[in-house]
Amino acid sequence: MQLLRSQQWPVNDADIVVYCDACLDGLGCWFPDHGVGFYADVPDWAPSDIIFYFEALSVATALDHLTHVTAPLSKILIYTDNANTVSIFNSLQCLPIFNPLIKHCADILITNGYLLRVCFVPGEDNKVADAILRKNFPLAKSLSPGLQIGLLMPPCFKLGVAEK
Repeated sequence: MQLLRSQQWPVNDADIVVYCDACLDGLGCWFPDHGVGFYADVPDWAPSDIIFYFEALSVATALDHLTHVTAPLSKILIYTDNANTVSIFNSLQCLPIFNPLIKHCADILITNGYLLRVCFVPGEDNKVADAILRKNFPLAKSLSPGLQIGLLMPPCFKLGVAEK
């Protein structure tokens, strides 16, 4: 089995596209091709003063969710408006506090044979995920008519490893 494969496939080849965003209170994920979005509260165990951690956690939460609804060997494209998050997912270089989160995501990719690209999107092009994370569901639905919004539970890293 091949563990690492190219991240440089064309974005048009994505099987699933997700927009992620975070603030100090919540996480938002939007799946535009499926007309669904998800909100998650920022967990109590997460470091409360590192917004960058929440941005990366939103990506990990979306990827975790996809293990339940996406076929193996899928190409997943995740957009975020946080350049640091793009960097750690593309380089796998991060501060130690991020290691369990990145390892959890790598385990998901290897186990399912997913190909992942995490790309930057300007904040003005990430309005639906932003509205979801702020619990402004009427705005999110006006920006994406027909949008259905549900709740997600982020994976837990409080013991240094992901827990369910």
